[in-house]
Amino acid sequence: MPSLASKKPPRFTYFWLQKSGLTTFDILDCIKSFFKLRFEDVANQGLKDEDAVTEQLISVKKILSKKNITAFNKKYGAGNKYSRIKYVIGYGREPVKERMLHGNSFRIVVRNLESRIANNLLNYLSAHRYHHFINYYDNQRFGMPGGPYNTHLIGEAIVKRDWKEAYNHIKITNNIPPSFFPKLENAINCKEVFKTINPKKVSFFVYAYNSFLWNNQTSLLIKENTKSKKRQFENVGHLYLQQHTHFSVRTFVRQAGMNL
Repeated sequence: MPSLASKKPPRFTYFWLQKSGLTTFDILDCIKSFFKLRFEDVANQGLKDEDAVTEQLISVKKILSKKNITAFNKKYGAGNKYSRIKYVIGYGREPVKERMLHGNSFRIVVRNLESRIANNLLNYLSAHRYHHFINYYDNQRFGMPGGPYNTHLIGEAIVKRDWKEAYNHIKITNNIPPSFFPKLENAINCKEVFKTINPKKVSFFVYAYNSFLWNNQTSLLIKENTKSKKRQFENVGHLYLQQHTHFSVRTFVRQAGMNL
């Protein structure tokens, strides 16, 4: 994170935020609105899952008082869907940046396993320090719970600069309120709609399209290089999965055009 300093003259507050049932974009919009800031005044490190209890570092271009934090937590910190500022880490002269994030740590809970399967999993992971698996992008990259799952379609249209098509896809989601929808006559006006959305969210649509392409290319490599079976995943599509573990990860990575 950026270097810490005293409250004066720094302009940024760094705080640790916990949330559940909300996307990172939801939280950024809440913070922006509550503290009367601009999109560029609120920065985050990484996108955290909506379905999990997550914590992350946030910076705002404002020196927050204890009263500010209490008021924010009172409005957003209760219920099944919540966001709360746990504590202020410090103050500084620069916002946090995504490239400063070294990584994430996870605690994963798997419920309703048969005892035999749970013991097999425990024994395997205890005996193998490193465990490799194909990490496909799941439906959280492609939409919101309840759908529609079309963020990659929005991103594809943006990449192709087909703003009319991008608008047609985004208007059936809850990414922007209906009051933002003007009566559109041509693609130039459609493009203007995206200027009302957080630029990070617009970039995310492009990332979703890239994730869709990655899934498809990875699935093709799995099909061509392993004993595999095609499976249908809801809201994600058909993807190939390995049937055994004797496939070389290094071979796969080399063919995918990446370096270990």
